[in-house]
Order: sequence, then C-alpha cells, then structure tokens
Amino acid sequence: MFIHFLFFFVWFGRTGTGKTRVLDALKSQSIDLEGLADHRGSAFGYMPENPFQSSQIDFENSVSIAMLKALGSPAEEGVNRRRVLVEDESSRIGKLIVPSNLKNRMENSDGIVVVKESIESRVDVILEDYIFDLRKRFVAVNGGDQVVGSQLHREFCLGALGRCQKRLGGVLYERLRETMESAFQEEQNSGDLTLHQVWIASLLVDYYDKFYDYQLGQRESKVLFSGKREEVIEWAMTMNQPSAD
Repeated sequence: MFIHFLFFFVWFGRTGTGKTRVLDALKSQSIDLEGLADHRGSAFGYMPENPFQSSQIDFENSVSIAMLKALGSPAEEGVNRRRVLVEDESSRIGKLIVPSNLKNRMENSDGIVVVKESIESRVDVILEDYIFDLRKRFVAVNGGDQVVGSQLHREFCLGALGRCQKRLGGVLYERLRETMESAFQEEQNSGDLTLHQVWIASLLVDYYDKFYDYQLGQRESKVLFSGKREEVIEWAMTMNQPSAD
C-alpha cells in the first residue's frame, strides 16, 4: 500500500476528544479508518444503517485507495514524502481487521499528535455522537418511527455497556447500567440530560481513560504536538507545506 512513501502521524486522544472531527477538518491529509469500516471503533461503535459492515477484502481495498489518494500528485520539488494523519486504532474496528502492514506502520509512526479536551467537552461529544446522532440513525432505518427507533437505540446502548462488563467489573457495571436506564427514562419524561452526563463522565474517567493513559505512556516520547482540536487542526494545516525532507 505504498506506506513507506508516507510520513505517518497518529492522532491520540482520550475518548470523546473528537479525533474524528479533526480528521474531517483535514480530509485532504487524513485517512478515516472508522469511516471506511462503517464503525466507530468501540463497543458502542455499531452503525445501524450498515449492520454487517463491508467485507474484509472490500475494507482493505478501500484502505488501499485511501493510501493512493494520500500520496497525491507527484512530489513537488523538495518534497519527497507526503504526510498523512490517521487516528490511533486497535487491530479491529468492529468485525474488520486493520491490515497488519498498516497497523505496524501506525505503531512505528513518525510522530504522535495528542488532542486534549476538558471532561465537559468530551461528555458533550459523546452525547452528540452516541445519544442524539445514533438515535437518529436508529429512527431513520426504522422508517422514521420515533418510538421503535428510540427503543432499539436504548437497548443497543445497554447491550454495548454489557459488552464492557468484564473489564468494568461488577460494581461499576451495575452502577453505570442503573444510571443509564434511569437516564433514558428521565430524558423521555422531561428531556433532562443530567443522568446521561453522569454515566458518560463515569464511563470515560473510570474506564476508557485508563486504557488511553497506558497506551500513551508507552509512546509519549514520540509526541510532537498536543492541544485542543482547533489548535491541532491549525498545526496540521502546515504539515504538507513544501520542505526539504
């Protein structure tokens, strides 16, 4: 996939920092693996409009095409390799496996860029992506039926939490499940999102952040830049300016 022709920069960031939003803002220099996989890459990452994802071979072909696009036109004078941005991913995105040569290149990237946001901002991102947007998707695939779509969305979120039960541990899982169930009921009754904010914040801080902190700790020496989304986008916009590499 011509990976050796590219400078690889990997986005790191705690869950909810909006790394995909950074990639969307930098489409000409980025490869959105989750978009190509039709999956958001976590227990909650299922996309109801494409429940089976693509085949492995179709995914790999899409990745190869994205790599070719990232290469762009023939190198300008003084520019030997194009810089490309990818979000850090595990070896699987839903049912699909990230090609081993790409995964190895990501693990041996030319640098890491860290997106940092407050817990309040991160909770807002999760609310937008996994409560509002995901519910709309469930409603849409069920012919616009708000009742059916909302019920399926609720059941999916509870099931996704259940898939994390072993790692969460019994006590935390039961607390989060109880809060999530109450959150959906409270939102339905009054539109109040407070309990959604409570379970999301706890899931981020008590579960996802621990994995992220460990992973970043293993590669912290390769961090080139860190900042809020807007700062990271501004930094990245300068990356493909002609330079003597």
